[in-house]
Amino acid sequence: MSETREAGGARIWNVVLVVGVLAAAWASAADLFRAGYSPDEEFTLFAVRGIQAHGLPLLPSGLLYDRGLLYSFAAWAASLTGLDVLPAARLVSAGAGLGVLALVAIELRRVTTPAFATLATVLVALSLPFW
Repeated sequence: MSETREAGGARIWNVVLVVGVLAAAWASAADLFRAGYSPDEEFTLFAVRGIQAHGLPLLPSGLLYDRGLLYSFAAWAASLTGLDVLPAARLVSAGAGLGVLALVAIELRRVTTPAFATLATVLVALSLPFW
């Protein structure tokens, strides 16, 4: 009987976590197409344009932008979907952030209760340095 109750409680926390992830994705969707730059976004824009032109993330000065190579190439690949470079890069960032939150939740569930794992994941998501 207690196993059934524990499974039911875990299911409830799974639903809470999924709803939270969907809410975070919905909240970040409007931010993908906003005007202006956040810190370092102009470098990403230049790096992706360098990849489009030369196959390498070269800045307009000719300097290789090797900070975040995987991210620059992921943003370039996302821009191949037809999105503009900046929204594509923001989509990659949002996807990486949601992936990290999922990983935090999964790993915490291995060592703690589903309720604590969900609470900790929410606290990570709400922390300013995360975003």
